[in-house]
Amino acid sequence: MPCSCRWLRSKCHPLYYDTIINSRETIVLNIYQEYLLAMLKLRAYLKVSKLQLSKQELVNHLENCISYKYAQIRLLRREYGTVFKPPMDVLRWILYKAAAWCLKGKQNVLHGVAVELEKASKNDRYATIARTYNVSVSPSRSCAFKSIKI
Repeated sequence: MPCSCRWLRSKCHPLYYDTIINSRETIVLNIYQEYLLAMLKLRAYLKVSKLQLSKQELVNHLENCISYKYAQIRLLRREYGTVFKPPMDVLRWILYKAAAWCLKGKQNVLHGVAVELEKASKNDRYATIARTYNVSVSPSRSCAFKSIKI
């Protein structure tokens, strides 16, 4: 992949992150659903391209995407001011939850990464984040993504 974040360049509209019209939980849900869509794109891209990534390469790409999203939101906040800027750990936890849910499947590298990310999201480091935002990333709030087959 020439740029590890091309498939993550989702709609980062200020409207999705505006604290005047959205609660923090809704903003976290928006970010979670952006990541779900990105993970679906990643699965499709890897399937079609037959590109083989190691676990470490895939994790590196995901970490780059967290940094990319953080920078996007920071720019929006500078420009609009009312944008919720979650800490890096919150973005990382949201991505771990989205990737763990979306990348599970056949016993391959993606499944192995999904299992590791699921474990990582349950780390004590993220306990407070999980208590605060677990409802926002509940599968029932993103049930439309279950119907997408790749």
